[in-house]
Amino acid sequence: INTNFGILPDAITASQIAATNFHNYDYIITTGNQSNAYYTTLTSHKLKFEDFAFNGGILQHQCAMMTGALVELAGGTEVDFQLSTNNLGLIMTHPILANVVNPIVGNSASHGVISNYPAGATVLTQTSGTLLPTTVLYNYGAGKVLVTSMTWEFAIMNNLNFGQMLPNSINFMKDYSGNWLIVQDTNHIINGLDSTIHDVKFNATGLVSGNYYSSFSVISNDPVN
Repeated sequence: INTNFGILPDAITASQIAATNFHNYDYIITTGNQSNAYYTTLTSHKLKFEDFAFNGGILQHQCAMMTGALVELAGGTEVDFQLSTNNLGLIMTHPILANVVNPIVGNSASHGVISNYPAGATVLTQTSGTLLPTTVLYNYGAGKVLVTSMTWEFAIMNNLNFGQMLPNSINFMKDYSGNWLIVQDTNHIINGLDSTIHDVKFNATGLVSGNYYSSFSVISNDPVN
């Protein structure tokens, strides 16, 4: 992340999730290829992840698990263990699938299947045999959630073509955070009985079709309003 995007991330262990204030961050990534205990911890903190996303956070769950753990994620999404050598890209024009060869071939391209995701979600990849989702993107409150059971970390370390989905996804998700809705001139001094106008800019570049939500907070020293 630091090399490709100039972003120096904070790295925490699963045991530090409970004590970490997620609202200090815009974007959280949980990594794949972890132990059952790790995924059990993610599930136990489902409500905390949901609160982060609902209030505008960007959440990326990479869930290429190694054994039969069932993971429960924001919005009720579940990932269950299932190996699939090949995957199929369903929307090859999506930025996360840019320059990826289809079908997606790997030494187990995915380690799980995704179910119970919110209505209106976009399924980007699926298993080639059972045709079950392996990468899903959806809105949750004011935020966005990306869930994958694909082996992106393994693929990028072993120079497999679909490994580029990892940097593609980071590039796509990091640019989502707040950039689609911008309030111009956020500070004003307003005299009594006066008013002001704020310009709001909308930018749908790179966004998947769907409903997007946000909110504005107005802080004032007016004791009445």
